[in-house]
Amino acid sequence: MEYIIFSAIVGFVIGTLFYYYDRKSGKNLYRKWHNLSNKEKLHETATIGFVDGRLFGQKLKIAIAIAAVFYILTFIMAGIPIKGLLYAGGVFVGTLVSFYISGTLLSLFSKRASKTIDYIESIEKGEKNIKDELKNILPKKEEKTPVKNEPETSEEKADESPKEEKKKDDWRDGINKFLDK
Repeated sequence: MEYIIFSAIVGFVIGTLFYYYDRKSGKNLYRKWHNLSNKEKLHETATIGFVDGRLFGQKLKIAIAIAAVFYILTFIMAGIPIKGLLYAGGVFVGTLVSFYISGTLLSLFSKRASKTIDYIESIEKGEKNIKDELKNILPKKEEKTPVKNEPETSEEKADESPKEEKKKDDWRDGINKFLDK
């Protein structure tokens, strides 16, 4: 019994992924398939896919096809014909339920997911340059100019300037002595 429930969950996941793909790219594939297999071409404004926007009968056919593929894989890999039918039944039910619930689930998450997926696809196609996008997103570094703390009295100025010159001279003198050897 637990395997049938697990297969129903697997069917639900497969159905949800199929529905999402059908919503995203399946409409174009369906249009191409329809235009190849029918005399009358599908109207350009039609927004139906293999599952999205279809009636119960078409969704039932797709769910049966997915369950049949699952049964064939189960039979070939495990060699269990009767239990395989029960597992395929679970996949069928899970897939059919997901075809109706996926629209609601995907509408909840589709705005952010759709923007993210479209952004990734545009980067893969080369429409957007990642470096330019990061320059726009990340804050710009402000160029800091070194601020010198000026001493308050002229005596302190006189004391500091020779020390700095002596340090520079001492450093250069040491290198010159080393190179002279």
